[in-house]
Amino acid sequence: RDMTAKAAGICLIVLSSFGLGLIKSVELQKRYRLLKEWEKIVLLLEQEISCHIPLPEAYHRVGDRVCDPFKPFLESLSKQLDAHGGKSFREIFTQEGKRCLAGGCLTGEDLRQICALGDLVGFADRKTQKNLLDRYRKEQEIRLAQLREQLPAKQKLYRSLGILGGAFLVILLL
Repeated sequence: RDMTAKAAGICLIVLSSFGLGLIKSVELQKRYRLLKEWEKIVLLLEQEISCHIPLPEAYHRVGDRVCDPFKPFLESLSKQLDAHGGKSFREIFTQEGKRCLAGGCLTGEDLRQICALGDLVGFADRKTQKNLLDRYRKEQEIRLAQLREQLPAKQKLYRSLGILGGAFLVILLL
């Protein structure tokens, strides 16, 4: 009976640690998909700006074509820009970005890169904004390509660390 409880405990420890590794692996995949969606948003925004759409309306229109967590972020950003309240575009963008996008699977660096868009848009003429957005989009493409390249190895690492961590814990407890 005592051995059955130990065996069950060992199985639970290994399974739960494997599950943690699997969750981290899935979060990494989700992070990649979100950054891919952000790339799409920047492209759509670039198109809206080139059509001479005002920024609040551009963010609202792009927000209608994307999914969570970016949809509420862009809608809120559009409303805040309409209200303005004396804040700069950069402040509004950063505030709404941190409020709507923090706490998910995006890293602090991802959020910083997303909020960096607030430094590029909203103050210059349309042509300059379009050029800045184009350069920003190309930088994001490079970051995304690097992540895509690292993705399989990191996912395998997370799963392996989950299993090995569970095995180590079992050995430690025995």
